[in-house]
Amino acid sequence: MNELELLEESIIKLKKLKQILKDYSDREKSKVYKTDFIKKINESIDYITLTLNKIKKKFKEEYEIKLSLIENELEKYKQKLEEKIKRKSKNLKKTEQNYRFITENINDVVSVFDKHFNLIYINEAQQKISGFSKEEIMGKKPTEFIHPEDIPRSFKLFQKAIEAGGGFGEFRLRCKDGSYVWLEVNAKIVNDKNGETNAVLVSRDITVRKLMEEKLKESEEKYKILTEHANDLICIIDEKFKFEYINENVHERLLGYINTDIIGKHVGLFIHPDDLKYSIESFRDAVQNGESKGEIRFRNKEGCYVWLEFKGELFIDRDGKRKTFLISRDITERKIAMQQLKESEKNLEFFMKKHT
Repeated sequence: MNELELLEESIIKLKKLKQILKDYSDREKSKVYKTDFIKKINESIDYITLTLNKIKKKFKEEYEIKLSLIENELEKYKQKLEEKIKRKSKNLKKTEQNYRFITENINDVVSVFDKHFNLIYINEAQQKISGFSKEEIMGKKPTEFIHPEDIPRSFKLFQKAIEAGGGFGEFRLRCKDGSYVWLEVNAKIVNDKNGETNAVLVSRDITVRKLMEEKLKESEEKYKILTEHANDLICIIDEKFKFEYINENVHERLLGYINTDIIGKHVGLFIHPDDLKYSIESFRDAVQNGESKGEIRFRNKEGCYVWLEFKGELFIDRDGKRKTFLISRDITERKIAMQQLKESEKNLEFFMKKHT
């Protein structure tokens, strides 16, 4: 209870007391001394009432002044707040316009899905890719446009994005003409202004890249068939001089090695110590000049050394890494024959000198 309420309550009680005394005075009019006493009490009550009314008026005026000051301050704050909101709204509107301009003019497809996997926004780029207009896309389930084989993968992408806050994947999208395009999709989970969870997807057409990868895969398969049925030793050495690939059938037949024996190991572990310096120089030639060739002794699985004649070419793989492609053939028998021929020539020369 505030001061004004207390004053009002006191005035009410005094008025009640005055009435009681008046009633008492009316009943006891014969007693003069009591009447004088009551009169004095009444005068006191009137004075107190007047004083309380003045105090009440003073409090009321002060209260009204303070209240007026508070109202003025609130009004100023309200005006400042309204101006701030107005500026923020203007900036937000401008930001939204810029955002919409960007999303509507980029080549990537930008789409927004709610937590129930319903499409709630998609930009114009999708029409350039799929041929469908916004009206034909909105309101329909995304599964109607995803390749049947990719639907489980697309749901996993969406679920992963919800759990981890984002995700990445690839799937095929059906076009209006019935064909499919490959999309590379980046998903990000965001909360809208109402606190609802949405998934923002940025998708890029990678159909050309996928076709190139498919052709490369076919080429690699044909290359593998070719190398596996060749009679020469074929291998790829990485930039750290480690075996990355061998045609296993030929290596096993000529040297006794299978993939697990040699892949990932340094070339130097298999080259004769006397030929290491020469082999390193040959690899440097391949790096500097693009190709190299020579002869080295190579240890087979039994621990014996065989002579190999090799030719190497430098190439850059699709990841931009330098590698060496080597084709080698076993020339041990030829080297032995040449050594025997050389010894025979020496013997013949010695014999001729002895008999002349």
